[in-house]
Amino acid sequence: MKNYLIVSAAVNIALVASDTTSNQTPSLCLTPSCIDAASSVLNNMDESVEPCDDFYQFACGNFLQHAKIPNDKYSVSYFKITEDLVKHQLRVVLEENVTVQEPRPFKLVKRTYQTCMNTTAIELDGLTTIKSILEKLGGWPVVQGCKWNQEKFDWKRSVYKFRNFGYDFNYFIAVDTAADIKNSSVDTLYIGPAKVSRSNASGLKWYLNKMVNVATSFGAKKGVAIRELNESVHFELNLSMMARPFQKEKNLSFLYHRISVSELQQKAPNIPWLEYLNSVLNVTNVTIEASDLIILQVAPSYFSELEKLLNNTPKRVLANYLMWKVVESSIPYLAEKLLNNSTQYKNSTFRWKKCVSFTLESMPTATSALYVRKHFNENVKQHVMEMVSDIRKEFVNMVKRTDWMDGDTKQHALEKAAAMSSYIAYPDEFLLDEKLEDYYKEFHVESDNFLQVRLSTKLFNYENVIKRLVLPVNQTSWIKYGKSVDVNAYYSMRSNRIILPAAILQGAFFSDDRPWYMNYGGIGFIIAHEIIHGFDNDGRQHDKFGNLEDWWAPSTKAKFLTKSQCIIDQYGNHSVPELGLNLDGFMTQGENIADNGGIKIAYLAYNEWIRRNGRERLLPGLNYTDRQLFWISAANVWCTKTEPVIEMMLMYASVHPPAKFRINVALSNAHYFARDFNCRIGSKMNPFKKCVVWKFF
Repeated sequence: MKNYLIVSAAVNIALVASDTTSNQTPSLCLTPSCIDAASSVLNNMDESVEPCDDFYQFACGNFLQHAKIPNDKYSVSYFKITEDLVKHQLRVVLEENVTVQEPRPFKLVKRTYQTCMNTTAIELDGLTTIKSILEKLGGWPVVQGCKWNQEKFDWKRSVYKFRNFGYDFNYFIAVDTAADIKNSSVDTLYIGPAKVSRSNASGLKWYLNKMVNVATSFGAKKGVAIRELNESVHFELNLSMMARPFQKEKNLSFLYHRISVSELQQKAPNIPWLEYLNSVLNVTNVTIEASDLIILQVAPSYFSELEKLLNNTPKRVLANYLMWKVVESSIPYLAEKLLNNSTQYKNSTFRWKKCVSFTLESMPTATSALYVRKHFNENVKQHVMEMVSDIRKEFVNMVKRTDWMDGDTKQHALEKAAAMSSYIAYPDEFLLDEKLEDYYKEFHVESDNFLQVRLSTKLFNYENVIKRLVLPVNQTSWIKYGKSVDVNAYYSMRSNRIILPAAILQGAFFSDDRPWYMNYGGIGFIIAHEIIHGFDNDGRQHDKFGNLEDWWAPSTKAKFLTKSQCIIDQYGNHSVPELGLNLDGFMTQGENIADNGGIKIAYLAYNEWIRRNGRERLLPGLNYTDRQLFWISAANVWCTKTEPVIEMMLMYASVHPPAKFRINVALSNAHYFARDFNCRIGSKMNPFKKCVVWKFF
């Protein structure tokens, strides 16, 4: 955003402050934080736009006009701005000197970061390490040419080797460990379709060119690479088409088939399941028996179709596909030139940014603990916990007032709301050295090679997940919910929990030093949004324990679906003229339901805050009431500028609608908004017909 805008706004506000100080006007907040907040609001908004016509443009118009998309990004928003702030904060602590007194995990974190920053060693290594790994994995046919021996190739053996080296191995069959969705007190194995996603619309020509460029860098002849890798691309496309129906299925019950390994062996006899599962798990004290139960997330026919595809595909094509996956996943850890030649996506020009992300991805627990010790105020955690409590109470009141739920379903909803837990900022264990030391006691890095370090961290993280199969389920696991540097918020259906990482509790989202209408409009809206997710089209399929269970009476479910259809149709009737596309109301329905309910709950929670604490002082230089500033703060959080090509991609793929519609449609369905801005009935922001899933009055 242009600097002159910020300076101009700050000067104007300072003048207002100096003019009013002598009168001691109690209605204005003149603290530095309030002046900063007012400056931010003024720099975002376009007051030439009528708020009852287009509130998003009114609240974010200047942001959209003047914000600059960084060279290494496709969009700019307050989420992205805060992410950059967090990266700068992390950089400071990661570049501090290692001290004798600090815990071993922190020393490992800093070493990992420095390994990434050592570009001299990375460039000197070149392709030596990855070529050595490929040789041990059986070789890349397109590079080896006629020297490659297909008689030694077996796709299952290759998968086993991938696991032992630290590479992903879910390229034919996905094997995951997670809580049983029908019994959250048990961790179990999930077996599903290949984790690949290719389509005719996803840039196959570019993808092939990328593969060819990389293969020739490894020594392949270009003509051979084009021919052979084109066959691999089409194999991957066929595999993706087989997997896609299961990947897109929304009804979780259709993806839940609990059977024993021996039963799976009967249904899919061409794969030696006991050998396969024990080989890809391969962790001490974890052994799969024939009688053990697993959850199948595909129809058994998938494996028959997979076997046909594998049998009808030459081994050379299969090996090229698998070895390409190894190389593709290794590229970020190789010489910079190879990375630049192999991606259509923007890369940060700052090495330190890449290395902060790499360190966080490699050692998320230790990096998060280091971050919160250096950059988080304990008081913030307590205040946000109080906000969560306030907002949950308003949701409970809303459920009690709902007139379309039968008594039993309403009681279940109230019990689920009461049981919903929250993980705020960070787990207390992050402050205990002995906890961190114990968690990382089996983690050892034997090499300073960048790629080898990454594979070591992946192995450590993977094996820790697999160990859960033989450990009691801990629903409050500080490891599982300890990623405190995410600038995001989540609702976990399987544990009925909302997660608010420390990193998002700052900036535009929250500050202890500004009026609470800004906080309830910022992080309060997001908290309420996540709570509603527990009762949207997906969340409603889970009970208070996080188990997959249909606890809705048929009559209540029918009414909910009718109200949801109103939301689906309403959003589907909105379009982005610049792209010539309508929103996908069905794909985005869960987020839209959460936005519509969340903004109203946050508003009511703030009104309750006023009842307890009294009216707050207003921001200087802004002629708006506290309640109007709540709505403006809510919109400001979502001010987003995105490059058109990426916005088009998101329209097809994202479960979130563009930011403009997240604000305008949700607020147009809120009577409170129309009242606070005095929008006439029939205006764009106060239409005659409103879609309301959850009733508030």
